[in-house]
Amino acid sequence: MHDVCVTTPAPQNLTPATARPQVHVVAVVGGRKRKKATASFWASELNEFNTGWQVVNGTCGKTKQTAFSLGMGDSRNCEELSIKLAYSGATFSIRNWVITMRGNYVYGHVAGPHHRIDLTLGARGDAPALSLPHGMLGQSFATTIRREGKVDLYPSSGHFVTSAMAEGAVEGTPAMYEVQSPFETTFAFSRFGSDLAKIVDGEAGLVADEESEANAAGIDIFGEA
Repeated sequence: MHDVCVTTPAPQNLTPATARPQVHVVAVVGGRKRKKATASFWASELNEFNTGWQVVNGTCGKTKQTAFSLGMGDSRNCEELSIKLAYSGATFSIRNWVITMRGNYVYGHVAGPHHRIDLTLGARGDAPALSLPHGMLGQSFATTIRREGKVDLYPSSGHFVTSAMAEGAVEGTPAMYEVQSPFETTFAFSRFGSDLAKIVDGEAGLVADEESEANAAGIDIFGEA
C-alpha cells in the first residue's frame, strides 16, 4: 500500500513458530496535511483472560500530546485511520483497507511469549487497483492469479523444525522484506510514499500505472529459476 505499511518482527523462540508477539502499523493520513500515524499491537499486554488495557499504543502526528494507549472496548480516530478494540483483538481501517489483529493463546506453550497475534489483511472495492500493494501480505492483492508456494509437511508426532518460506509464491528472497525498525517503511518492494498514487483531501487517486522497480529489474519469484 502506498501510504500504509504493516510490519511484524521475525518470530524467535516461539511456539508455534508462526506466533507473532507484536504488529506495527504506520500510515500517512490527513490528505494534504501528510500527517504520520503509528500504532502497535502488543501480545505481551494480553493477560490470562486474553484481554488487556494497554494492548495498542500509538501516535497521531509528531507531538507527544498525540500519543495514545488503548485497551478492551476503546477506539481512536486519527484522521481517516480508525482503530477499534474488541475483547482480545483490534481492527484498523483506513480508506478501503482493513487490518484485523486477534490476540490468542500459544497452545502447547514450551518457551517464549504466552500469546500470539493472528493477522488478517482485507481490501474493499478498488483499493488494490489504486495502491498496487506489495510486501509479504500486500502482493497477494496485486494479482488474481493463484500462487502456490512451498509449505512444511508436519509429521503426526515428534520434534519438527519448520523451513518453508513460501518459495515459489513470493517475489524475491526473505531478506528483501526485512526492515530495521518497527515503523520503517523501506524495503526492496515497498510502495510506501511512491508516486503511484496521490492523496487529495484524504482520498487516494491513481496517477500512473508503472511497474515496481523490482519487477523492472527482472527479480525472480524466489524458489523459481
